[in-house]
Amino acid sequence: IFKNLGELTDLDMSHNPMRYLDPKVFEPLNHLLRLSMSNNQIFDLPSSTFASMPHLHELDLSGNRFTKVPTSALRVIANLRTLDLSDNPIDVLNHESFANLFSLKNLKLRKLKVFDVPENTFSSLYNLEDFYLEDNPFLTYIHPAAFYGIFNRSKITIKNVSLKRNRLATLSGSTLPFCK
Repeated sequence: IFKNLGELTDLDMSHNPMRYLDPKVFEPLNHLLRLSMSNNQIFDLPSSTFASMPHLHELDLSGNRFTKVPTSALRVIANLRTLDLSDNPIDVLNHESFANLFSLKNLKLRKLKVFDVPENTFSSLYNLEDFYLEDNPFLTYIHPAAFYGIFNRSKITIKNVSLKRNRLATLSGSTLPFCK
C-alpha cells in the first residue's frame, strides 16, 4: 500500500477498526519519523513491524487493545523518542517492557490496568525527560528501584513527572531520587 511513498515522514492511521497489521506493510517507509496508530483495535504487533523504520521518533499506540507492552516490536526502534501506550488494557509492566529504548525521552502510560510497577521497569530509559504515569485506577505500588540505573548517571535528564490520579498510598524516596 505504501510502495511509492518511501519519502513519507508522517503517517496517521488512527481511528480505524484495525486489529492486525502485516509486518511488511511498513517496509517502504524507511524515512518515517512519526506514526500514529491510536484508537484502533490492535492487540499485538509482530516483532518485525517497525524493522524498516530506523528514523522513527514518535509512535502513538494509545487507545488500542494491548494487554502487554509490544516489547519485541519496539526493541528495534533505536531512535524512538516519544511513545504513547495510554488507554490500553496493559496489566503488566516489567524490566523487559522498555528494554533497549535508550533514546526514549517522552513516555505516556495513562489509563492502564497495571497494579504495580516492579523493579527495573524503567532502568534502560537513560534519556527520559517527560514521564506520565497517570489515571491508572489500579496502580497502588511503584517499586523503589523501578527507575534503578537511570539515576546513577552524572546527568539526570528528567524534567517532568506526573503520577496524578493513581491509587498510590506510599512512594519511597528512592523511587524518584531527583525529587529530593
